[in-house]
Amino acid sequence: MANRPSGHITYSTIETMNRNTKLFRRMMGLALVGMLWLPSPALATSQAHELKAVFLFNFLDFLEWPEASYAATGNSARICVVGDTNVAESLRYIGTKKKARGSYTLDVVESPTITELGQNAYTCHVLYVDQSRAQDLKAARGVIVHRPILTVSNATAFA
Repeated sequence: MANRPSGHITYSTIETMNRNTKLFRRMMGLALVGMLWLPSPALATSQAHELKAVFLFNFLDFLEWPEASYAATGNSARICVVGDTNVAESLRYIGTKKKARGSYTLDVVESPTITELGQNAYTCHVLYVDQSRAQDLKAARGVIVHRPILTVSNATAFA
């Protein structure tokens, strides 16, 4: 055992990776089911915004960011919302009731466009771009490249 190569993967490492992969797949499956439910005409507009906000907030609990990204936001979890005031308001309400990842305050930054988001865009943990601002998605790709930012949108061409 002392002669193991330094890059050797142990059985417990593989098991941990498998558990994390299964958890991620379950989380994404639930998110997709939830997102498919959002466009339902039976769903009231206010409920749709609240549900989107809950999903965005819950993404914080299932993903990990580098500790330095929290220092850049004053030790808070930052969700940036582009183009949807109602989602931003719902997130602010959630932030008054719950802590992100158990101990971080929630900082919600709202902007009508990616461009107007400015330097705040570089410190987002989650960036939500509403379908009404789908034209901003190209600009969003330029902002998030090589940064630990989860980008979410309800735009049809988003992928």
